[in-house]
Amino acid sequence: MNWNEMRERFPWLPESSRRYYQHANGGGWVSGDSRVDGGSVVDGGSIVTGGSVVTGGSIVTSLSVVDGYSRVTGDSVVTGGSIVTGLSVVTGRSVVDGDSIVTGDSVVTGGSRVDGTPLCLHGLVPWRCCASGPGTLSIGCERHTLTDWRERIDTIANQHRVAQATVATIRDIVLPLFERWFMDNPNVITAAEAAGGNDEA
Repeated sequence: MNWNEMRERFPWLPESSRRYYQHANGGGWVSGDSRVDGGSVVDGGSIVTGGSVVTGGSIVTSLSVVDGYSRVTGDSVVTGGSIVTGLSVVTGRSVVDGDSIVTGDSVVTGGSRVDGTPLCLHGLVPWRCCASGPGTLSIGCERHTLTDWRERIDTIANQHRVAQATVATIRDIVLPLFERWFMDNPNVITAAEAAGGNDEA
């Protein structure tokens, strides 16, 4: 896809392609402040920009975008017109597909599959709260299953000196909200095994 075609698809791109190059492995567009290694693929209709990094045999394809200092690594795939942005990380043979948006310091790892946009809350507590794997919730730098959050919230909060009012908000509002979201959206984030990926040789 030439630069004018890219601009039709992504109107936010600058008029000139002078700060971009076409990656040798797939012909996709990469900004000068981003990095894509030779073992990874960016296809002709996709773009890596905004200081982002794609490494480790990862693939960005099918009109997808990696932007905003995000990282895609570890044989992961971003496809289907999806967007990974906002300091997010996709790693560990994970897949982001189906016009999904992964943003807000989110982490998709462990062979997870995102097909749709995961729930991510901002402003309810001092940290972002994001669905980050099957039945898994990331709050700030901590990532645990909902069961672990329920069982260990006091211990985790004590390690980080979290105020009891914030713990109550997480316990009474955040956890039930995410439990309901996972029940209502069982196929947005699935384990790779269930999605047919992550085959071991």
